[in-house]
Amino acid sequence: MGLEYHKIDIEEGDILLSPSSLAQLFDNAGAWRKTYLLGEKKFTGNDNTYLGSLLHNRIEQYYLGGKIDKALELSYLDDNNALDQWKIMEALEPMYNQWVLDYGSLKPKPNIIEGAYRYSPTKGFVIGGSIDAIVGDTIIDWKTSAKSKSSLADYKMQLYAYAFILRNNGMIINNVSVVNIVKPSTKGEVKVNILHEPIDEEYMDNFLRLLQLQVKRIKLTKEQPELAELLWMDNPFSYRS
Repeated sequence: MGLEYHKIDIEEGDILLSPSSLAQLFDNAGAWRKTYLLGEKKFTGNDNTYLGSLLHNRIEQYYLGGKIDKALELSYLDDNNALDQWKIMEALEPMYNQWVLDYGSLKPKPNIIEGAYRYSPTKGFVIGGSIDAIVGDTIIDWKTSAKSKSSLADYKMQLYAYAFILRNNGMIINNVSVVNIVKPSTKGEVKVNILHEPIDEEYMDNFLRLLQLQVKRIKLTKEQPELAELLWMDNPFSYRS
């Protein structure tokens, strides 16, 4: 993978539904449309996402037997005009080391690392993205955050989308898991907490039903653009702007 995410190739005119964007699609459809359909808003990254990319790359290299290349990491931050390189690198080192101690050195090695998968549920639409790791029948997603998480609620939509894609690529997926690597506290402490649960098939059914409705909404807007204002309202109460 390196320091850039896998790109999912689609045919011209097709619409890509990224698993990481689906929570916004369901929660703040107007903002999602502006970003992913109209291209009016573009997210180019920030210091938090750059830290996540560096940590993902280190984890990948850990499993592949590669070496940490700090010159490459600094070059990546330079290229992306990171605002506080010092702070990013200062957080990266203890977070990675704690991940190795609490997870990497203890858990089975994934059978797949940074795999890019896609599935077309209907003509003109592709759902696809890069999956951090798969261990047996479990999807693993590495997450960085400022505080520990006690449930998978914030990540569930993305994880179930991955499970849906993989199942339609012939893989057996029965569990989803997030390895939450928490940024250093003011005392310099770093925590790694693992959130894991078996797939709830009823939730999966509801997810697929809602996904089908979103596809219908996009199609209807293309056929009747005058309905866009009604179908794609912004949610001013959503933090997914």
